[in-house]
Amino acid sequence: MSNKAQKWFAVAIASGVQRLYVLSLDGTPAAKTIELTTATWIDVLWPTRAWCAELDETRIAEAFRQLALHSDRWPVPKQLLLRLPARVEPLKLTAPTNSKSEIAKAAIMEMKQRVGL
Repeated sequence: MSNKAQKWFAVAIASGVQRLYVLSLDGTPAAKTIELTTATWIDVLWPTRAWCAELDETRIAEAFRQLALHSDRWPVPKQLLLRLPARVEPLKLTAPTNSKSEIAKAAIMEMKQRVGL
């Protein structure tokens, strides 16, 4: 994993930090430090997981939504990780359970039905 966060991740974190910023929670960073605050969140969070845009982008947005909903004070990056929902893994196809002999028997039955036996 690269030390530099991928663009999708940086955008997701920046968007979440901006949403928290407009809430003006106690301890909100000063306007002149919000860029550095955002960069720090990105730098701190990126190496904590093997992030994947397809699996994690919506999870990050939901974690920030939960922070905004439940925080009275400006949160720290660790709190985002604690609010991160579980990954929804894509469905995986399973190998067919039919053995070669079962497949052959089914093929024979189908042929018999076609010829009227």
